[in-house]
Amino acid sequence: MASGSRPLRTTLPQNPKTQGERIRYARISSNLTQQQLAQAVGRITKSVIDKATVSKWEGDSTSNPTNANMLAIQAVTGFSVQ
Repeated sequence: MASGSRPLRTTLPQNPKTQGERIRYARISSNLTQQQLAQAVGRITKSVIDKATVSKWEGDSTSNPTNANMLAIQAVTGFSVQ
């Protein structure tokens, strides 16, 4: 593990209802860190996505993923955006 990085959280949200909870569920179920998901989505969408952005998505803050990002999350994790 790189210095400064935290271990992967493995606690899945119970009955994920919000978009952020569903993104977190898909990420954790796919055994990805926020950084790994950010890099994978960025490669697919050819944009710069960082860990902080994924954290905002999962936290249901005002920053919502674009449709392209949601489709990339689906491609990376195998979980439906629905």
